[in-house]
Amino acid sequence: MHVNWEAVSSAVTVVWFLAFVALCLWAWSGRRRKDFDAAARLPFDEEER
Repeated sequence: MHVNWEAVSSAVTVVWFLAFVALCLWAWSGRRRKDFDAAARLPFDEEER
């Protein structure tokens, strides 16, 4: 059985690209805004030591 490594490489590239796009959409979705705003305020919410 001969494996077409070019096709495998292309398929892996497409899968990783789709995963990257999905991650970007997840991170920039409106549902995540509250969590990211809270994380952005963390350095200012801590008491000074």
